[in-house]
Order: sequence, then structure tokens, then C-alpha cells
Amino acid sequence: MGNKPMASYKDGLMDISIWKKTNNDKDSFSLKLRKSYKDKNEQWAEQNLNIFERDIAKCICLLGESYRFIMSQKIQGTSPQEL
Repeated sequence: MGNKPMASYKDGLMDISIWKKTNNDKDSFSLKLRKSYKDKNEQWAEQNLNIFERDIAKCICLLGESYRFIMSQKIQGTSPQEL
């Protein structure tokens, strides 16, 4: 990865950076997903996940399926006001 990301996006305590790497005149891209949180001692901490370009679509699909599953579980067991 280079010194600076090509682009970054933030939403609340999560952010994602897009990195470009050139090797033998070929460009490849990766993402760095970071979540900030307070640990059990109330100290700020981070979790990081690096995702290669070839895995981005797989992650989107898996996250979508997971979200749909969670929402279906909530709909089955709760009233609409609790969603």
C-alpha cells in the first residue's frame, strides 16, 4: 500500500480507505475497513480488515445476505415498532 489512500469514506465510527498499488505496470486495489470502539476499560481501540479487490464483491454479497437474515429474524420475533 502507498503512503496515502486514493479515497476515504466515513460513517460514524466506521471508515474505509481505498488503496492503489502498482506492480510491473499493473494496478491493483484494496480496501482497509476500520471500526473504532471503546474497549472494556473505556479506551478507544480499532479493528482493521484489509480486503483485496477480488474479494470486494464477495464481501458485499455476504454482508447483504447476513443483513437480510438478521432482518427476517427480527420480523419473525418482534413487532414493527421494534425494528
